[in-house]
Amino acid sequence: SQRTSSQKGCGVVNRYHLHSILVHRGTLDYGHYYSYIRPNITDDRWFMFNDSEVTEVTKSYAFK
Repeated sequence: SQRTSSQKGCGVVNRYHLHSILVHRGTLDYGHYYSYIRPNITDDRWFMFNDSEVTEVTKSYAFK
């Protein structure tokens, strides 16, 4: 998506591309982290990195 800067006359367009998602499952005292990463922003392939396992997942799975 594109957003124009709130400063009048600035003319700057900011573009954001989601590249990764960090997930924590558990409680404040205990839990597990894993991530979803899209290595190439021109390709819509997402991968789940969970400890030593890397698995390709759908975009909808990564976003759930």
